[in-house]
Amino acid sequence: MRVIVEAPLRVIADVRKASGDTADAIKGVLDAIQQHIRELKALGRPVDFWDDWLVHNTVNKLAFETRKQWELSLISDEPPTFEQLTKFLEIRCRSLAMITAPVPQAATIKPTTHKYAAKSTKVFHAIPEQNPARCMYCNAAHKIYSCDKFRSLDFTAKSKFIKESKACLNCLSPGHYKERCNSSSACRICHERHHTLLHSNTRSPAATSAHVVDAIAAASNPASVSNHATGSSATALAVNSAASHVSSCLSAGSIPLPATQKSVILSTALEFVHRKAVAVEAKRCSRFRLIVRINATILPR
Repeated sequence: MRVIVEAPLRVIADVRKASGDTADAIKGVLDAIQQHIRELKALGRPVDFWDDWLVHNTVNKLAFETRKQWELSLISDEPPTFEQLTKFLEIRCRSLAMITAPVPQAATIKPTTHKYAAKSTKVFHAIPEQNPARCMYCNAAHKIYSCDKFRSLDFTAKSKFIKESKACLNCLSPGHYKERCNSSSACRICHERHHTLLHSNTRSPAATSAHVVDAIAAASNPASVSNHATGSSATALAVNSAASHVSSCLSAGSIPLPATQKSVILSTALEFVHRKAVAVEAKRCSRFRLIVRINATILPR
């Protein structure tokens, strides 16, 4: 019998101390002691008269803050009973369970600012373009004006594709038309408002003749003929100048013309120059006769 009674008493004395001031730690100590007290009562031991020893042993198993609150709760100088300690610990467990400790926030460390702090250096990284422009014609990763397949097309096919794609005839970009194009570029050949790839190499005979006639008019201008040349010499000089001018225009043209068409244009030009030169010479002669008449009238006989 003595050995049976000794076992619970030894377990009560060896109960592990509370690891912290929490509800679970306090409840673990109190449950372990109460369990062995019930065993001793079942064995007929006078546990109700052991309050001093049970209070002393239980309080020593608690954390510092709980022991402090227990001492502050005692008003009388009389030794407390184990029942008083049990009620205090149950209230303490409920209170700690209801109150959740706030999560400690990380301390904000302000950077130390010095009077002569070094200037920060900004580093820029070049990021390659993720979605490069795609060609409207072959869907490759380049602009349409760099597409060899599109450049190999003739003028009609290029113009048809650009119009069907609803793209700009000036910059070849989709989304707007030539009238609303903000690009300041123009054709490098004729300097008109369209892309160089859309320049038409076909020229009508009327346009060619008009271009040649303009050259003829510039070449047969009386100011281009020497003031000392008169009569047939002036006419010949104007015709030769116009002929060379027309020949250079026909040779330097971007469109090759048939030989028959060149000869027709050249003969027409020379006839035009000859008529104009004759008219200029006649006008000059009439002025000369007028001056002679005036001189004859003024001079005494």
